[in-house]
Amino acid sequence: MSENDAANELLFRTPHIRIKNHEACLKCVRKQCTIVCPAGVYRWDAEQLKINVDWPACLESGACLVACHEFKNIEMTYPDPGTGVRYKYG
Repeated sequence: MSENDAANELLFRTPHIRIKNHEACLKCVRKQCTIVCPAGVYRWDAEQLKINVDWPACLESGACLVACHEFKNIEMTYPDPGTGVRYKYG
């Protein structure tokens, strides 16, 4: 791994999206975030009764924020310039 690759790995280890309250997801009937995300970041786990977030796959479209309008339960902090989408997980 080159020095540049190592630096990029370190910059992209902190999740920039998260579910604020997993209890709110239990009240959500449609689970819209699992439908609208173009990268398939959100997946409902019926056994654990929670949404799993595969944040490295995020394309930062913001569709999840719009879809979760009822509970406003998704928090997204856009990464600093140059440290966001890498297109290496797809």
